[in-house]
Amino acid sequence: KTAAQLKIQQPKLESVSFGEIFHEFQGCFCFQSLEKIYRNRMLDLMESYAQLCDQKGELIEQVQRYIKKHYAENLTLQDLSNKFYVSPSYLSYLFSQRTTMTITTYLQQVRMEQAACLLRQTTMSIAEIGIAVGYGNYKNFWKLFKRHFNVTPKEYRNLHNT
Repeated sequence: KTAAQLKIQQPKLESVSFGEIFHEFQGCFCFQSLEKIYRNRMLDLMESYAQLCDQKGELIEQVQRYIKKHYAENLTLQDLSNKFYVSPSYLSYLFSQRTTMTITTYLQQVRMEQAACLLRQTTMSIAEIGIAVGYGNYKNFWKLFKRHFNVTPKEYRNLHNT
């Protein structure tokens, strides 16, 4: 399937001729220059692949599923872009275009939803819940929770366990 899609994109991918790439390589005097050219070409190919995936909205759905599954981990834009073989700027742009929010906002939303669920359904301490949803710093978790729900975690628990 991917090969067929890449074949459709072949004219775009072949817009730079072999001769042009060879000429770029000939102009290199050190390994770092070669590495830079190689990285740029690979990024171009990965962006093209990502665009193919995105034609059906698959890329952003995959990112959202990954975040929902790994929200408790220390996820960064760089981690996600490496995982899905796209540049951080392209992933950030595409995500915000498709979802009208940033990846950071989406991750925080997922974490807050899970924290609220744990507050309603468990007797875990608030600090333990903060850690369980990916916040190692209790004060940071407390502040973000209050900003998100307009009540503290303790107030939320009391409101939903009556």
